Amino acid sequence: MDPIFIIGVVVFLSLVIGGANKYTKRNAAKIAQLEATVEVLKENAGIDFDPNESLKAQIVEELTSGNKIQAIKLHRETTGSGLKEAKDFVEEIERTLEDDA
Repeated sequence: MDPIFIIGVVVFLSLVIGGANKYTKRNAAKIAQLEATVEVLKENAGIDFDPNESLKAQIVEELTSGNKIQAIKLHRETTGSGLKEAKDFVEEIERTLEDDA
């Protein structure tokens, strides 16, 4: 294969990847700004909204059925979170259930 072609492909791919990283960082910053704006609007309007409320109910159902691993999987699939974050979230709910018992 022609070395100039290979170099051209490598340069092209590096430009595409570099541009994608800039685009992703810009989007992440914009999303963070929008989330902060929504929080301020909720506070000013006196709105108490928990987007995880239905998820919590499903997790409680899984925990009361003895399916802790399924509850963690459910959290991860629903929120896109990592294993540690999902495990911590489920265990916090589990502690609350134990305290209420």
